[in-house]
Amino acid sequence: MKKLLLVFGIVGIVVGCGNKVELTTKEYKQDLIKKVFDHDEEATKKYDEITLKLKEQVNAGKEEATRELERWDDAKEDERVKRMIGSSKETEERARRYREKYGKH
Repeated sequence: MKKLLLVFGIVGIVVGCGNKVELTTKEYKQDLIKKVFDHDEEATKKYDEITLKLKEQVNAGKEEATRELERWDDAKEDERVKRMIGSSKETEERARRYREKYGKH
């Protein structure tokens, strides 16, 4: 009987610890979010899966999931700001042609 309880206890611990928070690098977050903003369907699907899983873990009370979700939100906001203040490809091309034609004054 003791062995049976020990086995159930160990199985419970393994199952309880099995749902780890998936941490990713800042570069991975930036690359994936750039693709999401460029309307890449596969990247959007992957981003949605990651954030959904993190939100479930946040609801389960995992603090590390909260921090990781905040890092994803920060990376998304950084990309949003870059795109808001950045120039379009057409504007960059026009500026390049202007510099070629009139010099770099």
